[in-house]
Order: sequence, then structure tokens, then C-alpha cells
Amino acid sequence: MASWRETTRRRIYHQHPFFIIINVLKTKDKITIPKDEIKIIFSRSTGPGGQRVNKVSTKVNLVWNIWRSRVLNTDQKQKIIKKWANKIDKDGNFIVASQSERSQSQNRKKAIDKLQSFINIALKPTKKRMATVAPFWVKEKRLIGKKIRSEKKKTRSIKKLNL
Repeated sequence: MASWRETTRRRIYHQHPFFIIINVLKTKDKITIPKDEIKIIFSRSTGPGGQRVNKVSTKVNLVWNIWRSRVLNTDQKQKIIKKWANKIDKDGNFIVASQSERSQSQNRKKAIDKLQSFINIALKPTKKRMATVAPFWVKEKRLIGKKIRSEKKKTRSIKKLNL
């Protein structure tokens, strides 16, 4: 006969499957990540919840393998990997966690929103810097300030007396 703990684990596992797949994830660049590329893993979280915090798996870890992704080209993958290297493990899994809310559904939405914002930030085109020349008066003002400071310091120094 199974112990109470084993039956409880079995029941929780059947009620809450370990892997949940979301339907579609869209970004501003019209990139649609298929549901088979994303896995959502639920686990027990820390934080608010009172007595139920140790009973319900509300923490969400969203895992997306960038290297195996079919929707991104190599340039896009490199941009994401370069920008978010600290969120990508050695297998190429982009991991986003959310445990701030008390329910699975709210944490799932937050994790999906986080992933979307991370992708949007990484794929945002960078603006090219236009080279500018500092105006003459700015240079002149800086040099005048330097002269004033040097004069102050000269007057502070102790002058040697010739005896």
C-alpha cells in the first residue's frame, strides 16, 4: 500500500501536469513562437500565500530553447543570446521565472509577458549615433573654468620665502 505522501504526490501530479504548453506567443516584430517550442514548468514558490504556499505549485518557469527555434534567423538568435546571456543556460534554454502572484494563471501571464518584452528589447533596432562637434563656446567655457581652478590652487599653495 502506498504511503500518504506518495498518494498525495500522485494526486497533485495528475491534477497539475508538469509540462503545460501555451498556444502562441507573439512579439512586436510579428514573430510567432509555436506552442511546441515553449514549455512551462510549475513548482512551489516562496512569497505570499499563507498556509497554501507549501501546498500549491504557483511558481512558473518558462523554458524556450533558442538554438532549436525555427522562427528566428541566426542574426536574431545572436542578438538575443548577446543581450540576455545571463538568462540562457548552457543548453540554449531561455529561462524566465515568475512567482510574484498567488495563482498559476497570473504567474503564467507574467512569465509570457516577460519573455515577450525580453525578445522585443533584444530585437529592437539600435539607432546609429550621429557624430557631432562640440560648439566653440563650450570648449571656451571649459578652458576658462580650468584656468579659474588653477589660479585658486596656485593661491592656496605656500610660497617659499627667500631669506
